[in-house]
Amino acid sequence: MKAQIRMGESIAVMVVFFFLIVIAYSFYVKIQQSSLAVDIGKAQELRAIQLAQLVYYMPEVQCSSGTQLVKESCFDTLKLEKFKGILAGDGRLFYFGLFGYNTIYIKQVYPNPGLQWLATIDYDSDGTSGADAFLLYKREPPQDDPIRFKSTKVAQMPVALYDPIQKKYAYAYLVVEYVY
Repeated sequence: MKAQIRMGESIAVMVVFFFLIVIAYSFYVKIQQSSLAVDIGKAQELRAIQLAQLVYYMPEVQCSSGTQLVKESCFDTLKLEKFKGILAGDGRLFYFGLFGYNTIYIKQVYPNPGLQWLATIDYDSDGTSGADAFLLYKREPPQDDPIRFKSTKVAQMPVALYDPIQKKYAYAYLVVEYVY
């Protein structure tokens, strides 16, 4: 009889012990999920910034004089127009590998774009970027895509827009809307 009581006590202690282990493991899983969500958010922000830097330092659009880059954070408006044409044509597939399903535009801040300060740049009004923005690249994921892109991170970098014909500058932001 004493052996059965001790055996019952041992089983009860083991049940309580395993119950405590299950509770501790559930807390551990919750903490790991929250830290994983934070890490994923940081990785997505980093990817948005990397994409903005990729566009920011592209020699295809930077201001130049002859064969030398003149200014680091300067976009040539003539090059922007030509680059947009390349993205709409044959370069679409190559640059899709770099840009993916994202939106890249340049939003002019000063002077007021309504003044037509820069004659060599055509502003778009597509509803997302506004009338004072030059839409450089936009590719949306297909609607029937099994991977749902639900969130967007936005990275902005200040740039100068240079009109080589009028020799005028304007201030703008390079805006990258990174979809994930």
